[in-house]
Formats: sequence, C-alpha cells, structure tokens
Amino acid sequence: MKKVLFGAAILVVALVGGLFFLSTPKADMLYNPSEKATITASTTVPTSALGNGVNALGYDVLLQSNLSKNICISPLSISYAMGIATNGAAGETKQQMEKTLHLEGDYNNQIAVLTQQLQNSTSKNVNLHLANSMWVQQNMQVKDTFIAANKFYQTGLGKVDFSKSTDTIKTINNWVSTKTNGKIDDIIKKLSASTKMVIVNAIYFDGKFSDKFTSSSTEKFHGTKKDTEVEMMHKTEQLNYFEKDGMQIVEVPFDNVFTLNIYLPQEGETVSAGIEKIANLKELPSEMKSSSVALSLPEFKLEYVVNLVETMRNLGMTDAFNEKADFSAITSDVDLYIESVIHKTTFEVNKDGVEATAATAVIMGEMSAQIEASNPIEMNCNRPFVYTIHHQPTNTDLFIGVFVQPE
Repeated sequence: MKKVLFGAAILVVALVGGLFFLSTPKADMLYNPSEKATITASTTVPTSALGNGVNALGYDVLLQSNLSKNICISPLSISYAMGIATNGAAGETKQQMEKTLHLEGDYNNQIAVLTQQLQNSTSKNVNLHLANSMWVQQNMQVKDTFIAANKFYQTGLGKVDFSKSTDTIKTINNWVSTKTNGKIDDIIKKLSASTKMVIVNAIYFDGKFSDKFTSSSTEKFHGTKKDTEVEMMHKTEQLNYFEKDGMQIVEVPFDNVFTLNIYLPQEGETVSAGIEKIANLKELPSEMKSSSVALSLPEFKLEYVVNLVETMRNLGMTDAFNEKADFSAITSDVDLYIESVIHKTTFEVNKDGVEATAATAVIMGEMSAQIEASNPIEMNCNRPFVYTIHHQPTNTDLFIGVFVQPE
C-alpha cells in the first residue's frame, strides 16, 4: 500500500453579529452534520478542562513563534481541526497528537458540550459563526467509525475529485469565504496530485464593546524594534482588573460572556516572559475586582499566516508528519500522513469592538494581587502586550495574540 499524505484545512474567522451555525460543504455529502451525536453528559462534562487545554495549546504555539512581530492565532480553531484529525489516528500517532493538543478524557463529548455552550452564548453584541467540514477523494472509502466520532464536531463530509485541482480548490475556498464573510478567500492556493483529504474548521467572530472607547489621541508606542506613533484609544470605566508581579490584566466586555482580555507586562519584561506568566495562571485570577480603570489601547489591524508543522513537531507531535504516521482509523484504502497545517488569521480592534478571522489548512495527499484605589487605575498599553478573545463560561480563548510593533 502506498503512503498517503493527509491534508486538513482549518479555518477560523471572527465577525460581527449573534448567529452561530455549523453547516455542510456544497459537495456530495456522505454525512449531514445536522445529525448530531448524542451527548452523554451535557450538564456534567467539564468543558473548563477542555478550555484549559485549548488555552495551553495556544500559549505553547505562541512560545514557539517569532515574538519580534505581531501574532494572532486561534487555538480553538486549531483544536477543532486537529481534533477531527486525531479521531482518525491510532497508536503512537494518536497518543502524540492527544498530548500535544492537551486532549484528555472524553474530549469528543467535551467538544460537543463546548459547541453547545458557544451556540448558546450569542447576544446583540456578538456574532459567532463556526463550521467544520471534511473533503475526501470521491472514490476513497471513509470508515463509519471515523464519521461517527466526528459527529461530535458536527462535521460535514463531502466527496470531491482532487484530480481536478482547480475546481476543487475553488469549491473549498468558496466554502471558506462564505463562512468567513469573505475575509479569507484563498486558504488553499495549490494542491498536489496526491492530495486525498482536506479538513476545514471556520470561525467568524465580531464583537461590539459594551461601552465604546470615548476618545483617541496620537501617541508613541514603544515597540520591540522602534518607537512609532499610533492612534491610541481611551476610556475610563468600571472593569474587572487585577495586577500580579507587575503585570496588569483587564477584561473589556462585549457582553456578559465574551471579553477582550489585555495582559500588559511590566516595563522591561520580555513578551515571552509575560506569556509564560499568563500560561501559568491557567484561569483568570479569582481576585479580579471591578475597578475604575483608565485604559489606553492602540487601534490596530493585522494579518498573520504560518505553517504549524514545525511547531507541532517541536511540541512532540512528530509521527503524524512522516512515514510513521498511523491514520488507519480514517480509511483502509491508503496510508495517510499530515503534509501541512496552514493557519491564517486577521484581527482588527477599534473604538467600537473587534473583528477577527483565521484559517488553518492541513492538506493530505498521496506520496510516492488586587489593587485598592480611589482614583482610576492607569493601564496604558503603549508597549508590547498580549490579548485574547475569551469565552468566560468555558474558560476558552477563541483567539490569542501579541502586539509588539505597529506596522
């Protein structure tokens, strides 16, 4: 049997609105994601454990990244797409993937509950769209057990002809573009003659702040490379705030469940040291207290793209990308391995709120302390900081990023 390259594409996007849906690819469907799996413990599954794992993966990836430039990733999107792939793995490959992705216990059931809770968390201020799909070669037989496992992800499975690569690329990219409100329309640029499968996750988030920033001014941002003038937004209001070891932490709410969290390391501290501190927190401190905060935050917009293969290898997921890969739980027709994991994001914050998008493609193919203050606490983000889009009920970061230098 020839060795086959396993390709999966993950797409994550953030946009405005309050709608959440999981939808199917427009191809010959083998499974309709409206046929949801039975959740065995909808009220008792510890989704916070899965949220902690998603967040830990995000900080693992950040610490493997080039922190001299602006970065934004969606650990939730990576977890969704790679989780689907993990359901097709076996043996040592599966063990490495589970460990790297921080998947523990009945994680398929946890992801189903997490999806339900995200679905129920929309509001007039937040639009959240999420969709999963798998695209397989039309003559490749996919095991029923693999399809059943991914019902927990409400994943559509479509048949395409990868030999007609131009048409297939257009089909998948159009699906991605639709799910990301047109923000990402080229997640796949080319496919090899050996491509057999693509997995895609898409998230689109758009949140309006509960209270807008009220003013702005041109100020200097002390970046990692140089000082640069930026448009700095300002507002003073009651926000949940905490300070520990010189790091300032604040929650800027969109509604009662989604927040933009800002982590500002103390002056002189490296971004990596700040990220390690945040990662060790695991959850936001219970000591966070509603305080009057004079917050200054730069307006910014960024786009980020990276192939995560080397990052995953460095984190311990080695076999999935070479001849040792075991994805026998997907199909018996060919042997599969992961060729690439392309992750692309955009993130924009202004006085009204945040719009963020992300896409990740994994392509498979055949190969031959609390503060008391009477005056407002000043938190001036005029130097590198870390930010997240956070879902409080499940302690899950949809997006994690660092802003180190205006561009």
